Amino acid sequence: MDPFKFFLNDGSILNYKVYGKRLAALKILLDCPSDKKLLKNHIKVFQIDKVYESFKEEVEELIWLSDAQTDGNKKNIIASFKSLFTNEKIFRMMFGFYEDGNVHKRPLSKMKMDIAEQLGLF
Repeated sequence: MDPFKFFLNDGSILNYKVYGKRLAALKILLDCPSDKKLLKNHIKVFQIDKVYESFKEEVEELIWLSDAQTDGNKKNIIASFKSLFTNEKIFRMMFGFYEDGNVHKRPLSKMKMDIAEQLGLF
């Protein structure tokens, strides 16, 4: 189990949607509920907060997906591509990361997986 968790605070999502979908409104945060000292160390040593702030467009795409997707849309996409791809590949194509949580296989997977879960995408 990974001790770290990426998230957008609720105010960040609201500000993004209300004030013209400006990337500056999005605030990507990192938390480590089990070890605040570890979190503070990672932020200080690796400047994680600054690094991930540069990937707001990735998060914006997840917000677009959350606004556009309903259960019916997901089912239609899966049905449309089922003859071409496995469910795992369809999931990866839709969200940009592996369904089984293999965060090491694609860049930004951990961040995208955490925020997609927060947005209710899966």
